[in-house]
Amino acid sequence: MQDLAFRFLVQLEPENASNFVSLSNLHASSGRWDSVAELRTRMKKKGIRKMPGCSWINVNDEVHSFYVADKSHKCTDIIYTVLDSLLLMMKGEIDVPGLGCMK
Repeated sequence: MQDLAFRFLVQLEPENASNFVSLSNLHASSGRWDSVAELRTRMKKKGIRKMPGCSWINVNDEVHSFYVADKSHKCTDIIYTVLDSLLLMMKGEIDVPGLGCMK
């Protein structure tokens, strides 16, 4: 049923990258990699590109934006070091002082 809905959306909005990506993700989750490849080829031929994901944060009245896999921010090294540490903390692979009762 989802497949039919996404196909209908692609027909209704043939230039909307989100519809193609959603349908592609549905095929990928079902292991239908030939369909994924076909959709990506159609997108490429039509010049349809998905906009990269983006997040914003306001620090001291300055807005910082971050795109997926973008390493152009002046504090990229520090940011990724902190994110890596947070990931290890969430996995319980490193000790976090003061959180002993939460393990």
